[in-house]
Amino acid sequence: LESGSVKNGETMEDIKNRVFPFLDKIVDERKDQTVCLVCHGGVSLIIREYFEGTPNSRNLMDFSPIPNGEAVVFEK
Repeated sequence: LESGSVKNGETMEDIKNRVFPFLDKIVDERKDQTVCLVCHGGVSLIIREYFEGTPNSRNLMDFSPIPNGEAVVFEK
């Protein structure tokens, strides 16, 4: 999944190009607020990359998985 895509779907880079600007907007507009985002696994990897940086391996699958229904707190 580092650079691949699902057939007829988005690549991880496509998702990143869609999600990062959204996160920039949320961080900018909601600085002093707590925000809850609910998403699927692929987007959760991109959100994690946004807040924690890219793994040294450059492979997002090297992040430890976030279990379904798990709440994770990120701060910027």
